[in-house]
Amino acid sequence: QCPTIFVATRGKPWTRENLRAMLYRLGDKAGVPVSPHDFRRGACTDAIRKGMSTITAQRAGGWSSPLMVARYAGALSTDDVRAALERVA
Repeated sequence: QCPTIFVATRGKPWTRENLRAMLYRLGDKAGVPVSPHDFRRGACTDAIRKGMSTITAQRAGGWSSPLMVARYAGALSTDDVRAALERVA
């Protein structure tokens, strides 16, 4: 058993649906569409760029195959990320 760390309204535990709704709401306000999966993919890509092996990233992220993780790792270059951030900022 694990104590609840994050709570929603009325003291109820946060659910995945609460997180998803919050991210969509914040993304709408910012004018930048965002989803929980964007953060998952971004964290995986960032970890690999910092030296984590694709197999370790696969296991940490719960992907059933290293192929998707390799796809994330190879999809963006650092220049691609910088350009995207400049467009949003």
